[in-house]
Amino acid sequence: MLGSLSEALTTARRDEIAAIQATLEDYRVVGVTGGAESGKTTLLQSALARYEQLRSSPVVAIDLDGVYSSRHLARRWLRAVERAVAGPIAASHISALPQTMWPASTHRAAHRVREAVEPMAEALDETSGQRAKGSIEDVALAIEATARLATSTQGPLVLSVDHLEAPELSRSLRVREVLWHVRALSQAHANVRVVLGCRAAAAVLAADDAGAYYGDGTWLTIETPGREVWRQLDDSAQLEEVLAMTHGHIWSTLLLMDRLRRSSRISTHRAFLAIVTEHGDLVARAVQHSAGLHAAGPAMLLAIANHRGPYEAMADLPTRDIALAARRLELAGLIERSRPRAWGIVNPIVAAALRDETSSIDKLR
Repeated sequence: MLGSLSEALTTARRDEIAAIQATLEDYRVVGVTGGAESGKTTLLQSALARYEQLRSSPVVAIDLDGVYSSRHLARRWLRAVERAVAGPIAASHISALPQTMWPASTHRAAHRVREAVEPMAEALDETSGQRAKGSIEDVALAIEATARLATSTQGPLVLSVDHLEAPELSRSLRVREVLWHVRALSQAHANVRVVLGCRAAAAVLAADDAGAYYGDGTWLTIETPGREVWRQLDDSAQLEEVLAMTHGHIWSTLLLMDRLRRSSRISTHRAFLAIVTEHGDLVARAVQHSAGLHAAGPAMLLAIANHRGPYEAMADLPTRDIALAARRLELAGLIERSRPRAWGIVNPIVAAALRDETSSIDKLR
């Protein structure tokens, strides 16, 4: 049931998908940003799939989440180019079927893939035995393959780079430098359209006065689904109670809706408390993750969950350290800021578990 609810939510957000798709038609540079866990990636992927299908345009979609080095990014990028060259159907055949089962169209697509990326793929072969993080020169090989594809493409080619914030946290590569190379590619090839996806706190990596896209293109902000969207999934009287507890946060709202549909006799409040209790491991991981981001992370989570500002709660810590901790927790999607100094915990399950005036960090370990 949870899977069907998730699919229904994506369908209910068709206006947002259409807005991304329409903006792609009008602008060569499009940014998609918003709060953590607001569904940006799902909406962006849906919009790109529709654009690819309707325009028969290749889409090179790169996800920076989990990238651990420049060479890793280059290999991931080349795989995205391979998919774009082959097309979605042939790419699925190549990845999932033995060659003896490929239709003639897939064999032709595989030949085009080899011509487009083979020289670069050999240079980045992960089985070569070479242990090196690589550099921007490795990424340049993937960009060269993208340029080849752009040259051979009649219409627009879309290059999408999602999760700009991920390498900022892992320090795996310099996102700003990569984006300057992406900009150079799009300037050299007028048919290349660039789509950037990130959390709101990471938009500066692309769009501040030192960013590759300062003053360029347009940015769309994805909000947490509103009441009118959730009404398409659930028009019962309980919806207001659900949203009062989850604030429309996608995962926790879907969990609570699913629980109430399975157990019609339980109250909304008791169902939510049961979910909070069952997900103690999630809370522990969130606290542990915050500690890995900054020593003040756990104390900051606890303070914000209990409606205390971090500067007020940690008066003995230098303000620069508090600001650094807040930025890193925000980039990581643990906390969010609705306006200056108005902080909240992104996941309401985590917030509810930490919302106890008698809590201490020792109790969370």
